[in-house]
Amino acid sequence: MIKNVKLKNIVISLFIFMCVFTVFAVSAFASVTLKDGKYEVNVVAIHAQTGEISKMNSSVRNPALLEVENGQIFVILEFADSIYDLAVDDGKGSFVKAEVISENEASKTFTYKFNVKSIDEPVLMQTVVAAMGTKVNFKLDFDKNSLADKTKDSTAISSSNESTKEKNNEDKSGTQTKTETTTQKESAANSSIPNPKTGDNTTQASTSILLIIASAFAILFALYRFKYWETSKK
Repeated sequence: MIKNVKLKNIVISLFIFMCVFTVFAVSAFASVTLKDGKYEVNVVAIHAQTGEISKMNSSVRNPALLEVENGQIFVILEFADSIYDLAVDDGKGSFVKAEVISENEASKTFTYKFNVKSIDEPVLMQTVVAAMGTKVNFKLDFDKNSLADKTKDSTAISSSNESTKEKNNEDKSGTQTKTETTTQKESAANSSIPNPKTGDNTTQASTSILLIIASAFAILFALYRFKYWETSKK
């Protein structure tokens, strides 16, 4: 009986350990690592307390643009001009005003640029609603499944512009040097396009971990039952 109790305690301890391990493993795989480049991602404005869709969501224009420079993530996003003084939580209890980089009178929007530490968790934001004249807090949630790498597109446009300029120079100079240089630049740029980790990879990894843990627990439980049966026979 004592051996049976010890075996039971071991099985329970292993089960608890595997549950804790699963939480940490899934959290690790859920994070998104972005290399330097440009990306598009859809965002949703949610209530700061309840997590439900906020009224501020109607002022958001999708998709948002992400610019990653030296590991820092900058969000470029359009908001309706019915709100102003957009600010982002600095993680220290204060809000830092986002930079207004452009205004579109035709669409009645402002384009803001601000820095975030990651897109894994919703970011606390603050703004002033023109109609109310009061500050309103909300969270900006990033839909990681919609994340699209636009570095290739921007590189292609840049390479195309360079090719056009160098072709004109070639016509004027009558040499092939510029064209060869452009081809080398395009090849190098295309070979260095980063690939972000997306939600698909996260789901596959999480599923694999859960299957492994479930199988291990099933085996342990079967051993426990077998040992209990053997002990009860004696």
